Amino acid sequence: MVKLIYALFKMKLFSPFGLYSLFSALHKHGINIMALLGFAAKVYADKIALVDENETLTYKELFSQSIKISMILKEKYKLVSGHKVGFLCKNHSSLVKALFAVSQSGADIYLLNAEMSGSQFDNILSKTDFHLIIYDFELSSLIEGSSYTKEKILSYHDSLPAISNLHNLCSDENLKIKRSSTGRLMLSRC
Repeated sequence: MVKLIYALFKMKLFSPFGLYSLFSALHKHGINIMALLGFAAKVYADKIALVDENETLTYKELFSQSIKISMILKEKYKLVSGHKVGFLCKNHSSLVKALFAVSQSGADIYLLNAEMSGSQFDNILSKTDFHLIIYDFELSSLIEGSSYTKEKILSYHDSLPAISNLHNLCSDENLKIKRSSTGRLMLSRC
């Protein structure tokens, strides 16, 4: 028990400001992983949250971009609670931003194996009706060679619509965050 209290103290959670920040984030976002990022953005605002070959983001920047992406996914892709979103991505910042953004919508998150074969992907598609698939450019042939016909968006691209540049389409004054409950997090079996 002492170790737990010490760990909470080190995370700045076991303090008046930490508790206020956590409950404020839960009230604003609902119970989902975006609430945790909201907490981290308040407590660790200018600390580095994420680094990959394309960018380095602080917690505040990661939170801001994820919220903006969430708004675009809701507006442009009509993403709502109960929808299923497949992720065919390797580990990078666009994946992380998209996970937080989809979580804010309340949609179910399906982490798919980026190394799967076309037949394995078709098998998953026959069992799961995805509303949206977020995928890496290198996996375009897997999507194009499948029976999938609904919404899709690249995770990262310099010029095409992609998670990496969606946050640029949303200004700060358009942000109206709606509280949502968490969707499910599923891992593919392939």
